[in-house]
Amino acid sequence: MERVLDALTALRTGQRIRMLIEREPHPLFRILDNNGYAYSCAEVEPGLYQVVIREK
Repeated sequence: MERVLDALTALRTGQRIRMLIEREPHPLFRILDNNGYAYSCAEVEPGLYQVVIREK
């Protein structure tokens, strides 16, 4: 999660962050909601989730 939060500081308008993770990162979702980011999360295969983050 720390790497994603660091990457958010470098995110430019129109850019997105894509991460693959073995579970849904609910604590990260709360942080994103509180800081004005939009995200989508989908299970791309059993036990592997893709999260895409962008500015709202």
